[in-house]
Amino acid sequence: MYYVYLLKTRSRPTQPYIGATCDLRQRLKQHNEGRSPHTAKFRPWTLLAYFAFADKKTAVALKDTSNRVRGARSSIDTFSRFHRCFSGENL
Repeated sequence: MYYVYLLKTRSRPTQPYIGATCDLRQRLKQHNEGRSPHTAKFRPWTLLAYFAFADKKTAVALKDTSNRVRGARSSIDTFSRFHRCFSGENL
């Protein structure tokens, strides 16, 4: 499985972090231990949402699309729209 995840931090609540990994628990641990250069100075991180995919290509495509969207609200909206699409809800 491959995961696309959304993290939130108290130090920058309006700027979430979106990432992709094959081991979600380990990756969150790395973020909170400061072992990721992009997130080290904003820890601790909380997992807000994630999506699981059978293939890496789809996961990376969602992450890349989400990261191209500017602003925290837009990133959360992207996740919400994606969830509604896969759950059968109308957009």
